[in-house]
Amino acid sequence: MVYLPDVFSCLVRMGYAVESNEAILIWESLFGVEDDEKWDVLFSLLKDVQTHRLLLMRILEIVGKNTGISLPERNVPPWIKELDHSTDFITNMAGELLKWEKWSEKFYLRLRKMDLDSLGDILGDEPVDEIKSILDELIEWESKHIRLIEDLMSLD
Repeated sequence: MVYLPDVFSCLVRMGYAVESNEAILIWESLFGVEDDEKWDVLFSLLKDVQTHRLLLMRILEIVGKNTGISLPERNVPPWIKELDHSTDFITNMAGELLKWEKWSEKFYLRLRKMDLDSLGDILGDEPVDEIKSILDELIEWESKHIRLIEDLMSLD
C-alpha cells in the first residue's frame, strides 16, 4: 500500500531535481551573457533557485524525520537541453527558462492542493503548517520569476 508521505516525498524530490536542473541552465547561460543588467537578473534567479532547493530539502527533512523517508542525493544528474549560443541566445535561453518556471509554478500549486492536512496525523499540525508555508512561498517566487524572465526577454 502506498502512503501519502511516500508519494508526497517522491513529488517533492522531483521538484528538487527540476530546481537543480534549472540552476544548471542558468549557470550555463551566464557564460553567454555580456550585458550586466541581464547578468544581474540571471544571477538573482540562480540565487533564488538555490534557496528553492534548500526549502525543498527542508520539506523532505520534515517528512523524513517523522516517517524515516531518506533525503535525495544533493547532486542530480542534468537533463536539460543544449543551448544554442547563437545571436538569439538570450531569447532561446529565456524561453527555455520560462518553460521551467511555469512548470515549477504549476507543480508547486498542485503540491499545495494535495490533502496535506491528512499528513497532520503522521507529522503533526506544526510541521504540516511549515510545509504549507514553504509551498506558498515557492509559488510566490515562481510567479515573480516568470515576470522577471518575461521582462528579461523584452530587453532584447
